[in-house]
Amino acid sequence: MEIRVEGPPVRRKRPGRRAVGIGAFVALIVLSSVFPAFSESAAGPEPGPLWPLDLPTRNLTSNFMEHRPGRFHAGLDLKTRERGGFPVRAVADGWISRLKTSANGYGKALYLSTADGRTYVYAHLERFADRLRPLVAAARERDGGYAVDLSLPRDRLPVRRGAVLALSGETGTLGPHLHFEVRDGDRPLNPQRAGFTVGDVLPPRLRVLRVHPAAPESRIAGGRAARSLRGEPTLSGELPPLAVRGPVAFSAGLVDASDAKGHRLEPYLLSVRLDGDTVFVARNEGFRFAEARASRLEWLEQDRRRERWLMRRPGNRLPGRSGGGWSLDPALMTPGTHRLAIDVADAEGNAVAVAFDLVVAAPDAAVDTATAWLPDPAGVALPDGPDGTRRWLTPFLMVAVAGGDTIAQPAVGEGGAGAPVWVAARDELDAEEILALDQEQGLRPAGWNLRVLAADWNATGTVDVPLTGLAPDSLGAEVAVYRRHRNGSWRFVERPRTSHGRPHVTLDESGRYALLRDEAPPYLGPGPFEGAVGPGPAPRCSAVTPPRWEVVAIGMEDRGAGIDPETLRGTLDGRPWYPEPDLPRHRLLAALPDSLAPGPHRLEIEVRDRAGRLSRRGYDLVLAP
Repeated sequence: MEIRVEGPPVRRKRPGRRAVGIGAFVALIVLSSVFPAFSESAAGPEPGPLWPLDLPTRNLTSNFMEHRPGRFHAGLDLKTRERGGFPVRAVADGWISRLKTSANGYGKALYLSTADGRTYVYAHLERFADRLRPLVAAARERDGGYAVDLSLPRDRLPVRRGAVLALSGETGTLGPHLHFEVRDGDRPLNPQRAGFTVGDVLPPRLRVLRVHPAAPESRIAGGRAARSLRGEPTLSGELPPLAVRGPVAFSAGLVDASDAKGHRLEPYLLSVRLDGDTVFVARNEGFRFAEARASRLEWLEQDRRRERWLMRRPGNRLPGRSGGGWSLDPALMTPGTHRLAIDVADAEGNAVAVAFDLVVAAPDAAVDTATAWLPDPAGVALPDGPDGTRRWLTPFLMVAVAGGDTIAQPAVGEGGAGAPVWVAARDELDAEEILALDQEQGLRPAGWNLRVLAADWNATGTVDVPLTGLAPDSLGAEVAVYRRHRNGSWRFVERPRTSHGRPHVTLDESGRYALLRDEAPPYLGPGPFEGAVGPGPAPRCSAVTPPRWEVVAIGMEDRGAGIDPETLRGTLDGRPWYPEPDLPRHRLLAALPDSLAPGPHRLEIEVRDRAGRLSRRGYDLVLAP
């Protein structure tokens, strides 16, 4: 294939990954007004929902209500053998109620609604069935962009159980899989409890059990540090006894797996019993999207640690939760020996259980120091105090450690009730960091930086930070707040906002932050074209016709503010055309219309980053039948 690239030079380095084509396409045809029910079916006469994938195994990479930053995972991620293109089927009779395409999130997604009020969501799809693509193409023509969000009436697209709706893929995400949800209105339900079992025979693992001091007077095995007990691969059965005094809190490092690959899944059930009475239960049956922020009340979140709280924290009104802060309650933690039992189970009944004696000392009594539970700071180390003392931020209080003892200190900042946050005044970038910013990401410091440390975040755990010393008129679109990632790069957080004439930013995560200026436009590469563009792939099923032409991948990346996918525009032989952004793989996909004739053609592409900087490129290509 002959190719000519035009456009201004850019400072971005060419991405290290080689972009490769995948099956995808936009059909530019006239929209038909009649859509009969899909007929291709692998369904038998048996009742109940059908499994959504044509695969002999039912393996998961993620499950329901797993941790995501500030939210829950709303469904199951079904493995597709590390590739796309598997037929995705209707699990029940119903109708297509929504079609959506976006650069992020669910990528290409469809929603199947049924007469019983449920909606089944299929996401990260590679290609819609033939009956659906004209709707999407028409919406793009109407709206002038790649992103589509169509709501459809009940009688428009009826489907039967077993009909092929799409092919599985990896749009909007890092790797091939099918994201599948069961919803009741705005309430995601646990698919494994709604008829979609996976044949799991592996029990969960309780890898670590930790107890935290929750007040200045608290003592654990005679000391003021947290204590932990670890198991490889799991704790089970009878555990060593533990002596405490005052309020404490327990957390647990838990994982579940449904196959030999051992992807870390979230257990379905947690249960805690004190002297035979149930004091805490958490069942992952369902939630509402409006409640998703409460996920931060479920986990102890620190930079290198995430564990489940074994109590119900104040403000946690999620369904399936009962009990409270039992280990903080002196009416329950009375002096004497108590029996504590913890049960963990997955959605298909596999379980692990532990139990031990918890000896609670009277307020003025000595605490037994003999235990196999090991000392553990279980917090965040702060810079040493003015007198050289070591300081720690714990989930319940900030403490200063000096001479082997602990002194309670007030938290410097508060990120919501019970979540102390420590904010450093400055955390200057050094010369090496500044040079790397410029060379690798096209970024330069803009005069403000900060370090935020937190032992835990809860549902209201945000810190509003003023950008001191900066005038609002100095903050153009190219200036934004970035957070340093563990790999050393800086990632866009948000543009500063101005209230009452003062710029500020709201943060909800620990880390190093800096105000940076993006000085380089996005990278648009020529792509790995070798020879002419040839025919598309062979058919995989009759309901999804493959594209006529090979899908061309073109490198697209912005290492500063990041690509703004809403600004991606294209023309094909001078007419509007809508390339597909594939941001996780730093590229766009040129899916050419079937109506395009063999021979030479001209592509024009332009895109902006979130700082507003523009790149344009032109491409000459030849289609060979």
